[in-house]
Amino acid sequence: MSPASGPAMIEREPAPHEPPGIRPFAATIPPGALRAARALMGLTQTQAAGAIRISRASLAACETGSVDTTLKTIAALREFYQGRGIKFLGRTDWAQNVVHGSGAYWHYQAAVLRRLPLPKERNFSAARALLGLERREAADGAGLTSRQVGNLENGGSFTKKSHDCLRDFYVGRGVEFLSVLACHRFVGLGVRRASDEVSPPQSLWVNRGDHLFTRIPTVWKRNQYNWS
Repeated sequence: MSPASGPAMIEREPAPHEPPGIRPFAATIPPGALRAARALMGLTQTQAAGAIRISRASLAACETGSVDTTLKTIAALREFYQGRGIKFLGRTDWAQNVVHGSGAYWHYQAAVLRRLPLPKERNFSAARALLGLERREAADGAGLTSRQVGNLENGGSFTKKSHDCLRDFYVGRGVEFLSVLACHRFVGLGVRRASDEVSPPQSLWVNRGDHLFTRIPTVWKRNQYNWS
C-alpha cells in the first residue's frame, strides 16, 4: 500500500443523526460518503431520488445530515448504491460521535463480473462531493477557474498543471484517492477521508503513481491530455 503523498489535513465526519439507543449499520453512512457515491455514479439528486423512488428533499436531507433524515431512507440509499457495485468505507467511533475514514468506492471485481460501468473522470467530482464543496469553492482553493475544474471532472481538455493543482488541493484537504491495478494501469475507483485510525481496503492503492498518467488513478487515455 502506498501512503498518501505529502501532509494532509485529517478530517472526520460527525456520525449521522439517529434516535437514542438505535445504531443500525445502515445509519453509520455519513453524508459525505452518500454524496461521493452519487458523484461516482454521475447522478444528480433528482436522478438518484427518482431511481430509488424517494423525494429529492428526503435524499438531500441524508446528504446534508439533517435531523429530518430517516433510517429507512438511509437504508434505501445504501441498498441502491451497493446494488450497483459501490461499497462504503468508514468506522464509527460512538464515544466521540465521529466516523473515521468515510468514503465510497466501486467494488472492481463485482463491477467487472456484472458488467457495470466503472467511473472514468469521476474521482475529482467524488472528492468535491465528499468535502461538500461547490465547484467555485474547489476552483478557488486550487487556484483554478470553474471551467478548468469542470473539464477535469467531466473529461474535457486540461493540462497537467491544472490536474496536479486540483489533486494537491484535495489531498491537502484530507482526501485519499483509491485505485486498483488492472491491465497494467491504475483504475480510479473512489475516495475517502484520510484516516490514521482506519486503513483502506488492502486490495486498493492510495494516491498511487508518480507518472503523469497515474497521478490521479483513472482510466484516462493519453490523447485526452491537452499539451498546449
